[in-house]
Amino acid sequence: DNAGNTIPLCDQPFGTIGAKWNAIGGGSSVVGWPTLPEMDAKKGGRYQQFQNGIILWKPNVAYVIRGEILKNFWANGGEEKVGFATMDEAPAGTSPTGTKGQYQYFDDGVIMWSAATGARWIHGAIEATTPTGSRRVNEV
Repeated sequence: DNAGNTIPLCDQPFGTIGAKWNAIGGGSSVVGWPTLPEMDAKKGGRYQQFQNGIILWKPNVAYVIRGEILKNFWANGGEEKVGFATMDEAPAGTSPTGTKGQYQYFDDGVIMWSAATGARWIHGAIEATTPTGSRRVNEV
């Protein structure tokens, strides 16, 4: 007996992940509905898998990772190697050839994507020497 109270599903987002999910539109957002309950991330923090991506949390902040950027994130070791996201995905500027894409900063680099190149993790000395390396986003 739940005494008339609504009992959330075990995969219902809550806490900071739930707040992020609701802020971006919940089930009608770019990530869709949860497919698994919230779980521990390998390097601390937590994440939750949705139909079209994940929301990755470290204390006090959560960001969406999805699409080809998410595939590259997992392929390169996830938060253990790439680190935690420090921003949501954003549109990149147009290249001299007219190519448009997306990018997302992480603790240890940036993943950039375009239809022409696919997703690429740029990190280490190469990322540090680029103009974007000096403008790293660290939101609270």
